[in-house]
Amino acid sequence: MDLKEHLDWDDRIDASDIILKVKGNNLILSGNVPSYRAKHLAESIALEIKTINQVENNLEVKYPANMTIPQDFELKSNIEDLLYWNRSIDSSNIIVKVDVGVVTLVGTVPAFWQKKMVEDVISDLPGVLDFEDKLTIVPTESVKDQVISEKIMDAINHHYKINVNEIDIRVERGKVTISGRVIDRDSYNSLRNIADFTKGVISVEDNIIIESRTKQPTIQ
Repeated sequence: MDLKEHLDWDDRIDASDIILKVKGNNLILSGNVPSYRAKHLAESIALEIKTINQVENNLEVKYPANMTIPQDFELKSNIEDLLYWNRSIDSSNIIVKVDVGVVTLVGTVPAFWQKKMVEDVISDLPGVLDFEDKLTIVPTESVKDQVISEKIMDAINHHYKINVNEIDIRVERGKVTISGRVIDRDSYNSLRNIADFTKGVISVEDNIIIESRTKQPTIQ
């Protein structure tokens, strides 16, 4: 199955207007998709392919002509309501701004994983064309860098597919940098989740190499 077939195969997304361009083991996505969620779903699906290392997502959101698109003030209100009723996210310090469908969030959340969750929560709302995340992390309590590092390494050590000896974790003021190698995309996602969901983490930078991604991808 080539790249285009892989996108067409997944029934969650209409890939008919997506254009693919390959540069080495990197993939460039352009064209149109019918929702903001579809834009990021296309990227996630592409990253499931063994030969793809990185995806440059230049897709544009174009809603169907027969869909009623809310005005900016309506979309702003919808987002505020959605965040307010989501029990996993502390939205008390989040400010929502909308300008011609481009959603910008400013303010603070108490955990890095909440910052990541916000985009996923609002991505299904009609009217969202793009998203700018300007949220910062202000933890409710301080966690020492050494404790963060130890918790991450302990979780990695318990993972059946990740070799802890192949991973290097550095933490400075809550900012985590991960380096090393994993055997596949599932292992990569697990490693990112371990870091993202660890208490006290403010940001995550990864320099992880996925060993299986060496063959050149093809497009038909």
